[in-house]
Amino acid sequence: MAIDPVSFSLVFKHQSEQPTEHGDYLIYNQCDGYHLVEARFMPDGSFLGFYDWCGMDPYPDDFYVAWAILPASATGGLYERFADKPRDGLSAHEVGQRRLVAQREEASSAL
Repeated sequence: MAIDPVSFSLVFKHQSEQPTEHGDYLIYNQCDGYHLVEARFMPDGSFLGFYDWCGMDPYPDDFYVAWAILPASATGGLYERFADKPRDGLSAHEVGQRRLVAQREEASSAL
């Protein structure tokens, strides 16, 4: 069963430019690649910084060389579009659950 892909383009800007919109962003670090981040702003609208996916830890300006905002079409509606489609293999959650069961069985048999 073919599923229509979702595509969009990204415009990367230099680290010295500051974003002005709330949303999800990709920042690029030359050592380890892309990071999904959130842009935070002060109450007056000035850019505060990029924060990790859970909103706890800031990324310093010297960590990344470029950034791009993800369009709403990249983050909104994807789950609804693909969630009910069949998948090949196990999800990461299912793999983790099977490992946990195997570890518990191994621990109880060692007693």
